Amino acid sequence: MIDEKLYQILNDFRAFRHKFRHSYAFELDWEKERLVALKFELASKLLRKQVLGFLDKLIEIEEK
Repeated sequence: MIDEKLYQILNDFRAFRHKFRHSYAFELDWEKERLVALKFELASKLLRKQVLGFLDKLIEIEEK
């Protein structure tokens, strides 16, 4: 349902969440986290486009 580019972006978000959630005493690499945060808008646009494309395909299948 999603392409490799979106998968990698979402995987970066997952990795950050995992590190943040499972570490009690740590220092964030703010530059790295800033780069991850800058991907939010792109991820949102890609996810919306790809999910809507997937739903369109399901409608096409249903209409056949």
